[in-house]
Amino acid sequence: FSVNVTGYQWYKNGAAITDSTRSLIIFDSIKTTDAGKYSVLVTTDKEGCSRMSDTVNVFVHEAPQAELSNSDEICLGDTKPLTITLAQGNSSSWAVVLGVFVNNVETGTIETGFTEVNATTKTITVSPQETTVYKIKLVTDGNGCETRY
Repeated sequence: FSVNVTGYQWYKNGAAITDSTRSLIIFDSIKTTDAGKYSVLVTTDKEGCSRMSDTVNVFVHEAPQAELSNSDEICLGDTKPLTITLAQGNSSSWAVVLGVFVNNVETGTIETGFTEVNATTKTITVSPQETTVYKIKLVTDGNGCETRY
């Protein structure tokens, strides 16, 4: 059994998408405005017999972004609060991984570990054992979207 397909036309929210007449729909870069209900009309013969596919809901979420305040160098023996703010993304549940970096005279700045912070803790207090800088490495939001720094 085979089907001779003679054409495709993709639709978004019921409207034909210009120049989307291939078997695949490809996005150069996905944007939140690309979210919607997609379907494809497949024409299967010269007489124009065609069939519309089922609709697929496509959801596009913004990549989460977080900001870290007071992240400048913290000296040995100092105690300092670090405040993390989710600047973009689903804030219903989110987590951040902070990289812990120290300056080494011989090798330069090296990463020595990490600290995980969840949504219920937006401020953490740190007391490093050596002069340290904290930087955001990873943000995960309530949609499961991740941004790596």
